[in-house]
Amino acid sequence: MPTNIQIRGYIVKTKVLAGVALAAMMGFAGSASAASTIFLKLTKDTCSGTCGLTGGASYGEVEVDGIGTNVLSFDILLSKDIFFNQAGKPVEAFSATDGAPGGPPPTGPTVTIGNITAGFLGGVEAAGAINEGPTFGTFLYSIDWVGPPTNNGNIPGAGKSELKFTVTGPSGSALELAPGYLASGGKNPTFSNTDYFFVADLYGSNGKTGKVGAVLDKDHVVPQGGVPEPVSWALMLVGFGGLGAALRRRRALALHA
Repeated sequence: MPTNIQIRGYIVKTKVLAGVALAAMMGFAGSASAASTIFLKLTKDTCSGTCGLTGGASYGEVEVDGIGTNVLSFDILLSKDIFFNQAGKPVEAFSATDGAPGGPPPTGPTVTIGNITAGFLGGVEAAGAINEGPTFGTFLYSIDWVGPPTNNGNIPGAGKSELKFTVTGPSGSALELAPGYLASGGKNPTFSNTDYFFVADLYGSNGKTGKVGAVLDKDHVVPQGGVPEPVSWALMLVGFGGLGAALRRRRALALHA
């Protein structure tokens, strides 16, 4: 007789055929989405004399959701007493490609930048237009601070320590981040990638301003949708039990044959 069990409010029958058990496990294996979340650390300080932090301390974290889909969601959260620079038309820069980054230089798809934190404006630039210097390289897209205010006189009161926005590519595209790139050699240049995927123009805790680059936090990549629902867990548990029972029954039949 089948027995019912309850797991997190879901009623599941414990009598499951081996084929159903296998299907449940296959369903779990396929539950992880192609999308993922990556994290970047703002650690490369090129401010004159540093922007206040030393010893490789992080100025903040860049979280990017939706890697592998056509919509990327950015959330840049700065560390305590660090703010986005508001003076001199500062720019935050990044690149995105459809699929694995080619090149360098990367080829960026046509994107729309929206849902931007107040005071910022998204810009879609021609390749090569956003040169962040020999350390960080060149990027395809920008987020510009347009204010108000357009100075740092009211920091911390009017300062921004978090920036959010979305990047939407063509339907069916699979957006990935791409690092900055460098070109050398004049008319027939050679290209190379840098280690930096996002560049922020910051106002430091010591009152200095400058560019800080973000590197990939390789130990912090999280699949989206990869955690199975309670029903999936239940089916997995029941499925393993069903497979075990089927194997024991076959063994018993073989011994008594």
